[in-house]
Amino acid sequence: MKRRQKNIIIWGFFALMALSCFLPFLKTWFHTPMAEPKINWCPPYTQVFSYAIYRRTSLRLVGPFSYLFDGRHTYVLNTTQYEANFPYLQSYPCGVTIDRGGYCRRPVNQLMLILAIRSQPENFHRRAALRKTWAQQQEIMGFLIKPLFLIAATTDFEHMALVLEEAEKFNDILQWDFPESPAYLSLKERCLLEWLFLYCSTVDFIYKGDDTSFVNLRALIEYLRESSDSQVTVHGNIQTESSVLRHGRQRIGFSLFPYHKYPFFPAAGALIMPKRAITPLYEVSNWIPVFPLDDVYFGLLGLAANISYRHNDRFYVFGMKYDVWLYKEALVVCRLSPEKLIDMWEALQQNSTCVMRTDEIKQNF
Repeated sequence: MKRRQKNIIIWGFFALMALSCFLPFLKTWFHTPMAEPKINWCPPYTQVFSYAIYRRTSLRLVGPFSYLFDGRHTYVLNTTQYEANFPYLQSYPCGVTIDRGGYCRRPVNQLMLILAIRSQPENFHRRAALRKTWAQQQEIMGFLIKPLFLIAATTDFEHMALVLEEAEKFNDILQWDFPESPAYLSLKERCLLEWLFLYCSTVDFIYKGDDTSFVNLRALIEYLRESSDSQVTVHGNIQTESSVLRHGRQRIGFSLFPYHKYPFFPAAGALIMPKRAITPLYEVSNWIPVFPLDDVYFGLLGLAANISYRHNDRFYVFGMKYDVWLYKEALVVCRLSPEKLIDMWEALQQNSTCVMRTDEIKQNF
């Protein structure tokens, strides 16, 4: 009997020791909460400012002088002085070396959006990235979308030969014979207007931007469908208080432009315009001297043609935080490398939905 009691005590001791060893694991097992499912939360709500800018402008021509009034200032442009300072800009006749005849043909009643993208002959990798992502011929929400790369001439024969091959393969390059240079960007503005007027004046909308941009086409078309067509309105990130620089790369002499502020213009050349804007802009381009800064030049043409603007913060012309949900809401984002553009495009295809937080839903509504 005593021996049996002794065995019971020994086995009980070992059982208690074993239980004490497993107790922490049992405690963790019963008290560890189940992992919550991963939720794609929407980014914090950001208010988007969008407002129309309507102006009663006037244009008066007296000899070589153009008088432009925007309700705040009267700008006097002396064509003779522009011819003396920038003779090539004023006299260039827009000679096309690679044309796109019949580019704007489309089925009857088919809406059409042209993507006019400024590029340079050597930017093959940028054009390839755009064709791989958003700059493709396609149909979205009833719109036929066609890209058109705008380039000038190059003295590099190897680049020129490659451009010719590229144009034949993709049929999406329009080239003029003036030298490719930042100093001649304003010529792309004037020559594009001439080409649109002559060959593409029936297109419904034209987007114009650079080959460093991302364009959210679905969001852009939704925006156009919601916008009123009652005004000849250009859409973009409108600069209303841009100061004239007297020093640096974009300096303008006081004798040429003796004003402290420029007229309103869409920043970074990223804009959307309707077909009703083509003819008035082209007509005044035959009278207004070509300004050496392309953004400002378009602003002067818009002022002379009495074009209204609509500003929208979703034109991110100065770049934006690299966030897939912010890009889903953007219309245009500028200043992207080809690698960043492709990465963002692939991320956008993988992430289609997000969940808004309850407190933000209450705040927004």
